[in-house]
Amino acid sequence: MPEGIDPNAVLQIGQEQCAQLEAVKAADPKAVVSQLIEKTDTNMVDAIAALCPGLQPELVAAARGFSDGEYTVGEAAAKDGSGSVALGSYEAWNPSETCQLTAFDAAGRTLAESTGTSPVTIPAGTARVVSNGCYTWLTA
Repeated sequence: MPEGIDPNAVLQIGQEQCAQLEAVKAADPKAVVSQLIEKTDTNMVDAIAALCPGLQPELVAAARGFSDGEYTVGEAAAKDGSGSVALGSYEAWNPSETCQLTAFDAAGRTLAESTGTSPVTIPAGTARVVSNGCYTWLTA
């Protein structure tokens, strides 16, 4: 704990964040996964493990999702809109009217497209995925 920081205040903030995430989960389980895709960092992972372990399944699901950005195909998405995504089926949570996801092969040919209104499969042979206006993609 950095000097001058009250550990009780940090604990209270963490407990409040857990309560907020639990409330979102109760209202819409996919919404909390989407929120974790957007906001998860090392501190959040540690806080969930220590303070709200009931959110662990949603945290695992969030690690398999991705946000808008440009990605290569690999194991897991980075949360900063770059990195890689895994092959598989995804669904957009609360996409905008301008949502567009396109999966390209190595030659730049389109293999799959989605406007977020239904699940999309990132197929074998995909080299690059680009998503705009979709916010977050969860595994379907």
